[in-house]
Amino acid sequence: MSSLQSESKYNLSLLLSYYLDKTFSEMFLHIGFEVFWADNRADTERIIMEKEPDLAIEWRHGEDDFPIRDLLRKHRRRTPVFLAMNWGSPLPDDPEEIGCTGYIDVPFKMMELMDLFYKALPERKRHLLKIGASC
Repeated sequence: MSSLQSESKYNLSLLLSYYLDKTFSEMFLHIGFEVFWADNRADTERIIMEKEPDLAIEWRHGEDDFPIRDLLRKHRRRTPVFLAMNWGSPLPDDPEEIGCTGYIDVPFKMMELMDLFYKALPERKRHLLKIGASC
């Protein structure tokens, strides 16, 4: 298992798809998130069973491949899921139709991503990201 976690100075956690590599975990750790990431499905499911992340990024390897969304649903987590636009299949205009909170362009534009995260967070946690996004 390749799992990265850190004490977040902002108290916000982010679940990353196991399709992503360690570089993404390190990037989000560096900007202040507590990162939940493993390099395989079984370990990712264990993380989801133990934690409830504030936010999640879905990365697909196929048209109907939504492993993070599906695992969060399976374990009744209400984590907002953002779908990375890394796959060329058509998607509905409203991401909620497929169980996602929003779409994010690849490569990530960090200020746009932070703005989407900010809007998806509960009001009581938004100020934590606003501090981080302004750094």
